[in-house]
Amino acid sequence: MKSHSQVDYDRGQLDCNSCRYRFSVSTGTIFHDSHLPFQKWFLATFLMTGSRKGISANQLKRVLGISYKTAWYLCHRIRAAMAELKPEPLA
Repeated sequence: MKSHSQVDYDRGQLDCNSCRYRFSVSTGTIFHDSHLPFQKWFLATFLMTGSRKGISANQLKRVLGISYKTAWYLCHRIRAAMAELKPEPLA
């Protein structure tokens, strides 16, 4: 079986063998262009989906030990990803 990509282990990136495009596992996701570790992203997602009334950026800031600006960014990206594209009418 022929491999479609090669891994650059130092940078955590993959190279497509056909077009030589360099990408990572976070390309095309809410994690793209973020230097925050995946563990903090997943914890933030868990906290946001697990709390009944939601969670504020200030609470995320305290729990994760990050800046308010980063916490707001996380909340914004996660909420955008959870939004339904075509919501069904309730009635």
